[in-house]
Amino acid sequence: LAELAGLPARQFVQQALVNGLGATGVVVGEDFRFGRGREGDVALLWDLGREFGFEVSTVAAVELNGERISSSGIRKSLAVGDFEKAAQSGGLAVALADALSARGGIWFGWDGEVVPAGTRVPPKVKTIDNVTTVTLPLTRKDYNQFYVGFTNSVLWPIFHYRLDLASHQSAYLSGYKRVNSKFADALSALLEPDDVVWVHDYHLIPLADELRKRGHQNKMGFFLHIPFPSYEIFTATPGYDWIGTALLSYDLVGFQTKTDNANFRHFVTSEFGDRTTEDGDAIMFGSRRTTTGCFPIGIDVDAFRALAYSKEADERITYLE
Repeated sequence: LAELAGLPARQFVQQALVNGLGATGVVVGEDFRFGRGREGDVALLWDLGREFGFEVSTVAAVELNGERISSSGIRKSLAVGDFEKAAQSGGLAVALADALSARGGIWFGWDGEVVPAGTRVPPKVKTIDNVTTVTLPLTRKDYNQFYVGFTNSVLWPIFHYRLDLASHQSAYLSGYKRVNSKFADALSALLEPDDVVWVHDYHLIPLADELRKRGHQNKMGFFLHIPFPSYEIFTATPGYDWIGTALLSYDLVGFQTKTDNANFRHFVTSEFGDRTTEDGDAIMFGSRRTTTGCFPIGIDVDAFRALAYSKEADERITYLE
C-alpha cells in the first residue's frame, strides 16, 4: 500500500496508518515488506509501532470475514463513514455516534473505499434506527491529493507544529478543494432548511463555505479535533487565508483548548482585522457572525471502566503477562 501511495515506509505509517486511519494495530505476514522501493520489513514495522504506539502481529496469512488475505496485505478495520463500527470503536467515534443516535439525523462522509478515476458510484444509503448513513468513495486521484496529500501531508503536520514533516504539491490544495466541493454537492441534495450541519475536523474545513455557495443558510458548526497553531505557524499553510475565511462561514467553531481558540482569534484579527469586529465570543466578518469557543471532548467513564473489567481485558492482561 505504501508503495502504491508513493510514500516511504515511515511516512506511510505516520500519515496513513496512524493519522489517517487511527490504527491501533496491524496484522501482517512474516515475509511482509512495504514502503517506496519496498525498503521496510517486519522489523522496521515493529520499530515504527513502538515509536507511534500501535501493535504489530505476524501470521502466515490472515482470514477476515471468510476472505483469505495474503501475507503481503494490510486491511483497515474501520471505514471512515461506517456508523455501525464507529459506534463500537471507542473514543471520539463513540461520542459522535452517541450524540447522533440520541438526536437522529444523517451521518455523512467518505466510506473508506477508493475507486478508479471516472467511476460513477451513487452514495451508499443505509438506515440504522433513527440515523441514516450516506457515504461516498474517493477516486484514486482524490485519495492521493485530498487525503494522503493536503490533509495528512500538509494540514496535519503544520497544525501540530511540525513544519519539518509537511510536504506540499500544488495539486494537493486543488484536490482538497475539489473533494470538499464534491461532498457539498452530494450533501446539498439531502439538506432540509431546518437541518443543523455539524462538520468535524480538518479534512472538511471548507464544507460550510461550499454549502453557503449553494444557497444553504442552515445553522452550521465546526469542531477541530487537532490543535490550531499559532499565527506564525498557521500562515505557513498553503492557502491559509482561504482556509481562515472558510472557517468564518460557520456559525460556531469549536476547539479543544483555550490556546487553540485564542490562536484562531489572533489570526483573524491579525489577518482580517480591517474587515472584522469582535462582540464577546463572536466575530463579525461581513454579514456572517461566527462564535468561537473551547469545548474539550470527554469520555464515557463508566463504559471505559466496564471495559477494564471485561473478559476480553482479562485475556489481554494474561497475554501481556
